[in-house]
Amino acid sequence: MRDRTGWRSLFAWALALGLAALTVIAAASIGVFVLPVAAVAFVLVARWNHVWPESVLGGFLGVGAGCFFVAYRNRAYATCPPAGMPITLNVGERLTCGGFDPTPWLAIGALLVLVGLVTYVAYSYRDPRSAS
Repeated sequence: MRDRTGWRSLFAWALALGLAALTVIAAASIGVFVLPVAAVAFVLVARWNHVWPESVLGGFLGVGAGCFFVAYRNRAYATCPPAGMPITLNVGERLTCGGFDPTPWLAIGALLVLVGLVTYVAYSYRDPRSAS
């Protein structure tokens, strides 16, 4: 039944493997709730879509999208002041700091998505039957 190829297959693999990446990244919080959806998506995609090269390159896109998600969720990142440094706040102000620096997540996500797309386009030009 693995008859779907091309971009649709690539993005289906990206969705399934992106959900799997989100399960791993968010294992301590929502990952346990995403796991059943990722498992069902993976089984359906593996059953209906072509495996090579869409699965590997879709994995790059999916994991890159997961990195973009983490970067987006931490877009309000602010470094915390050093311990012992006095902080003065006006009435009604509050100090929020911490989280993950989104820059590495954004850079890695961009690199993974770029590698996945460029490699798939190069493969499609080399093997015209896979570009449908």
